[in-house]
Amino acid sequence: MITSTSVRTWELDRTPDLVDLVSAARDNGHEVLLIERPMPDAVSIAALGKAFDLVATKGGVGLEDASGSVVDFEAGADRLQAASRLWRRVCESLGGPIAVGGFAYRPDREPGGPWSGFPALLLRVPALAVTRVRGRTYATAATPDADAMLELNATGVRAPAARKLEVTPVRNPVAWTAAVGSASARLRAGDAAKVVLARETLARGDGVVSAAMVARSLRAAYPSCFTYLITGADGTAFAGASPELLIRRSGRRAFSQPMAGSVARGATEAEDERLAREQKES
Repeated sequence: MITSTSVRTWELDRTPDLVDLVSAARDNGHEVLLIERPMPDAVSIAALGKAFDLVATKGGVGLEDASGSVVDFEAGADRLQAASRLWRRVCESLGGPIAVGGFAYRPDREPGGPWSGFPALLLRVPALAVTRVRGRTYATAATPDADAMLELNATGVRAPAARKLEVTPVRNPVAWTAAVGSASARLRAGDAAKVVLARETLARGDGVVSAAMVARSLRAAYPSCFTYLITGADGTAFAGASPELLIRRSGRRAFSQPMAGSVARGATEAEDERLAREQKES
């Protein structure tokens, strides 16, 4: 059973740095999620703390409160469908909450290895969501005291920050060459129409590499991309910068912008579409 105060939304009279917000919240022990694109025509959001989580669990999707107790459950082998049904109930109870999250490429499988700190599916109703839309900033609180998070201060990295990184490939050159040869052979034989190979590397620093520092650096280097930062319950963090618009909803319509080729982002969405058309035709 969901019990919560009504969701409140108000416009802020200042424009906080969203990376600073999530950094301060994480330093103060809160889980955070961030999706940001500095371009003026995009929506950016920082999710601080946790009011409720829709999270993949055995047999379906569970709804956890801030303490981690399961307060609702939706069974189903298709976790995306189960999450959709559960989300409708959450909206009916809270009256307009904001959720931020995502799911694995195969949400029916449990992540392993470096991804073991993240569930196969997670949609979080944060205690406080700070959104930026076309230069205006709004806060949405799902708990009574969530607005206090706007005043949190980052305590900073207690250990010395890394100044050097030693980067080594996880797969040695011989194994990588063999993988490329195998993929090429499958393509020539018609056993595959498309192959995506990824090289995993391991970076070791001479000090602490903070997730916020990585997100800030990516945002500066790739201002037209979507910068994201997601922290796991076990302290892990997933940060990156993607040129792809995954999903945007407007009313009853959803938009996606997957990119199969390599082309630079445009300054506007219209230019993005023109570049995408040219890429398809070339």
